[in-house]
Amino acid sequence: NQYMITSSTPAQQAQKVLGDTIQRSETGNSSEQGIYATYRSVERSLAAANSPNKTFFRNDANFATIVISDEDESAKGVKNIPENLLSFLKTTWSSKLFAFHSIITKPGDKKCLYTEGATYGAIYQKLSLLTGAGTVGGAIIGSVCETDYGSQLRGIGDSVQEMQRIMNLQCAPMGPSNSAVVVTLNGVNFTAPYEVQGLKLVFNTNLPKGQYVLQYRCNQ
Repeated sequence: NQYMITSSTPAQQAQKVLGDTIQRSETGNSSEQGIYATYRSVERSLAAANSPNKTFFRNDANFATIVISDEDESAKGVKNIPENLLSFLKTTWSSKLFAFHSIITKPGDKKCLYTEGATYGAIYQKLSLLTGAGTVGGAIIGSVCETDYGSQLRGIGDSVQEMQRIMNLQCAPMGPSNSAVVVTLNGVNFTAPYEVQGLKLVFNTNLPKGQYVLQYRCNQ
């Protein structure tokens, strides 16, 4: 009967809620649909005025999902497909950053597959890669066979924090990596140091809330 853990939740209580969620004693249903559940959580929050998670999705906040599974996405419907989820989120929130963190049976990890991992999490891994795995503020791909999830969850926490200093770019900008983009905040020139990393503008510090406009020329 609790949908959210907030910053006011005592740390010990928050850890217990998470621990009780991921260390379950029962044998679960073999139909595992983490992508579908993510899609539906957003869809339901938009459709119903009294949806219990409506206030969770804020227009000016980033969005991260963590899926912990020893199997892969089990269905192949429209809402189970990684690209369809990304398209839906982009249509719903044009500028919201999204990362899909996955603690799974990593494809190719035979030791995990033959012990605790039921099937490779190839589809989950694909969505994590599509949401920046291996980059600053991008998704983390962990192993469900680790005996202690602490370091993996800390890595995810660090990545979520890093999202607060990132802006997505539509193309690779022309010019030096530290000055190729002109940034304004609420109509005023914003001069905080940054670096262009691929299709991301990565600032040294968290970005203050406000209306940003980026100006740059593309290499294409």
